[in-house]
Amino acid sequence: MLQRTGRIRLYATWAEVIAAALGALIIIGLTGFAGYRELARGQILPGIGFLGASVALMLLLCQRVRTFRHNLRTSIQSELQRRNYCPHCEYDLRASVMRCPECGHSINESVEI
Repeated sequence: MLQRTGRIRLYATWAEVIAAALGALIIIGLTGFAGYRELARGQILPGIGFLGASVALMLLLCQRVRTFRHNLRTSIQSELQRRNYCPHCEYDLRASVMRCPECGHSINESVEI
């Protein structure tokens, strides 16, 4: 899943998230449009229901993206720690004792996630 080419890249994971987010945004947009259309026809209750559903879906999407970003960050940090790289600049710390020679980050600070 993690590939090291200068910096850590996660192309497949981001592509999947973007595709899912675009699909969810299309569904949210269609639901919101259906609510607006029902309100324009004078149907108050279905219109408010559709608009409420679109707001709930948008909040769910935001929560999912936030969770994904948190999981991605923690997995990158743990992978950097496992490979003994500086989490600040991704420099190889195998030959270092106290500080990262590239950015000056303390090694003790970099162990904490």
